[in-house]
Amino acid sequence: MGEVTKWTRDKLRELLDENELDLSMQCVSKIPVKELTSLPRATHLDLSCNQIIQITDAFCALKHLIRLNLSSNAIERLPNEFGGLVNLQHLDLFSNKLSDIPSSFSNLRKLRWLDLRDNPLDDELKEVAGDCLNQEQCNNCAKMMVTHFIKAAAKDDKTKKITLKKQKYSEKTQNQEKQVQDEIQKAIKEEQRLIEKETKRQEFEKKQQALAVEHEQRALKKSTSADLNKSPGTKSGTSTQHRHKRRKNKPSTISFALFGRALFIVILLCIPAFIASSYYCHSNEEKSSEICSAVRQLEQTFVDIQQRAVEYFGRFSAKEEL
Repeated sequence: MGEVTKWTRDKLRELLDENELDLSMQCVSKIPVKELTSLPRATHLDLSCNQIIQITDAFCALKHLIRLNLSSNAIERLPNEFGGLVNLQHLDLFSNKLSDIPSSFSNLRKLRWLDLRDNPLDDELKEVAGDCLNQEQCNNCAKMMVTHFIKAAAKDDKTKKITLKKQKYSEKTQNQEKQVQDEIQKAIKEEQRLIEKETKRQEFEKKQQALAVEHEQRALKKSTSADLNKSPGTKSGTSTQHRHKRRKNKPSTISFALFGRALFIVILLCIPAFIASSYYCHSNEEKSSEICSAVRQLEQTFVDIQQRAVEYFGRFSAKEEL
């Protein structure tokens, strides 16, 4: 049969034998997935001995496949969702270029036959797969590979859980740290707010004190100015009254001074004689009665002068007070 460049549904139906579709040795390089999807009866698919290099992810939608032969191609890798072929029981991957198998292989729980010979698998997978020279070995290969990937999946799940747990713990720790940082920032902001409030309060009090001092100074200045405006007239009037009083009392003061001096001289002159005469009269009253009479008259005169002087001084003092 020659090379087929395009596969149609009708052509595939022509090749369908009950549930088997044989496309081996057809120089197929690209699997006609869309056309195969429309043939759910084709549960046994043979694509061996072709030129297939890559299998697309869409191929994993052929969940009706039970038997699949991909041997003797040049497939380098299987799609990650290859385990989606959950009904697959027989899988032949002999003589390809596979170096690894996707972890989704753990989903092929119905797989009973597997051939991975003549593939450049890594040493671990090659040891797990073993040979497939007879039915028992191929059955064992399928079982060992599925079990290997189930364990790997479990280990991955455990690792993922641990990683997720660590991630959650890290996130929780970060959230707690963030919460602590937020609380610290909140406390700092609150402290700054209180400091600013206290500073504003102190500034307000200073302004109020300054205003009070300024108001007091203005009031004092106003009071002082009023006193200064009032004082000159009063002082002038008082000074004028004192000057007039001094002028008015000046003659009396002069007269009093002259009278006092004259009286003082007379008294100085009369005192010795008066003392001598008085002594004589009191001691020799019978001898000179006329002299003694004169002395007694003089004494009476002196007493009268004294009384007048006292009256004069009293009137002068009253005038001085006025």
